[in-house]
Amino acid sequence: TEVAAAMIKTDERLLIKPSERVPVDGVIIKGQSQIDEALISGESMPVFKSIADKVTGGSVNLDGVLEISATSVGAESTLAKIIRLVEQAQGAKAPVQALVDKVSAIFVPIVLLIALITLVSWGLATGNWQQSILNAVAVLVIACPCALGLATPAAIMAGTGTAARFGILVKDARALEQATAINMVVFDKTGTLTVGKPELVSIHTLSGDEDDLLQLAASLQQYSEHPLAKAVLNKAHEHNLQANAVTDFQVVAGRGVKAHHQNARLLFGSGFWMQELGLTLPQIEIDVPGASLSWLVSQQNEESNFLGLFCFTDQLKPHAIAAIKQLKQQGIKVAMLTGDSQSSADYTAKLLALDDYQAQVLPESKAQYISNSQQAGYL
Repeated sequence: TEVAAAMIKTDERLLIKPSERVPVDGVIIKGQSQIDEALISGESMPVFKSIADKVTGGSVNLDGVLEISATSVGAESTLAKIIRLVEQAQGAKAPVQALVDKVSAIFVPIVLLIALITLVSWGLATGNWQQSILNAVAVLVIACPCALGLATPAAIMAGTGTAARFGILVKDARALEQATAINMVVFDKTGTLTVGKPELVSIHTLSGDEDDLLQLAASLQQYSEHPLAKAVLNKAHEHNLQANAVTDFQVVAGRGVKAHHQNARLLFGSGFWMQELGLTLPQIEIDVPGASLSWLVSQQNEESNFLGLFCFTDQLKPHAIAAIKQLKQQGIKVAMLTGDSQSSADYTAKLLALDDYQAQVLPESKAQYISNSQQAGYL
């Protein structure tokens, strides 16, 4: 039964079908899927979620059927809190605005007093009270600090509103004033400096020909919404290859996917995953700089055979190089932190002329890097 999002209550169970938007914050109690959280986090790469993981209202369920239990609804949802933060930032007073208010509190009575003196003195001196009123009004018009009191809040509202349209959440109006003193910017790589839409650029075959491996990979990836899966399927479409049926498809979080095809189990994923399974990676010379690598493996009768190595690249965003260059010209230090491989980070950093970067960085390590930079005097 479909119900309006406003009618959902805490602890109620909801069924979220593929391509549907998650209406409220909740926790998954059944199923697994790739979740697009770009609306909330700005990250273009989908995030894999399974049982006991939290999902955020406003995100999109891409490929699996999920059953969730609502934890936060209405005004308590994450999306509602973000909206409130923007509204609070627009209504907050920056330090310069507080100073303007103090000046206005003193300046306004003084202006009124000067206008009154002008009115009385001009009227008594000339006897022309009509002209004296005009002169007093002129003093009020010229000297009244209305512009001081109105310009700052108007600028804050315009600034926070424009930032929100570009996906930038300003939590405190003071940040707008402090932005002029920023001397360091730290970027993520995937989806920030790069497009976030990888392309399959080469296949190194170890068994069979390239089209056979591409068709197997497409068959395995047809039920996935991961960007690498889309890259495989796009390449298969270019080669006019049709995906075959597979069974027992399963996503292995952070590692890859697996399924049964004919009488074998196929695995497609990272070298780290293959090593976790106790497999020794074949030595292959890669001629694609900065590539992300995925292995295709066939398992049958307790034997594992490496079929091929798939190389993906993610293009830089069109204005990334120019943006980094402009920041450097302004004397701002630029750093890049990424969870991607060292080779991929090296290649991207070379294209962007970055000297300060780190690869295979966990989220908590990124937070520590920011904290250390702030302690070193960077803003």
